[in-house]
Amino acid sequence: MGVPVREVTAATEEALAQGRLVAEGPLLRFRHDLLRQAVYDGLTAPVKHALHREAGAVLAAEGRPAAESATHVAFGARRGTRRPCGSCGTRPTASWAPRRGPPPIC
Repeated sequence: MGVPVREVTAATEEALAQGRLVAEGPLLRFRHDLLRQAVYDGLTAPVKHALHREAGAVLAAEGRPAAESATHVAFGARRGTRRPCGSCGTRPTASWAPRRGPPPIC
């Protein structure tokens, strides 16, 4: 989203040092789902949509299964073509209807 790598690196290192993020091999995860949800809930709807859009593009570019990228593409689609994320206060896509909360990757 146009953030310089050094800013992302500094913020990531700080979150790791404070125990908010945990490194698992090449991946990072929040130490607790409540923390992940609090961060997600604190984002504005436009930021959520932009992050979903970017995540979908990255997953698709990596050749990941369509089901992984499609969820993010759908949640990140632009107005008039989207079914936004259920965590944004709107109805989730049909594939998430039986579940509650945001998709697990959010």
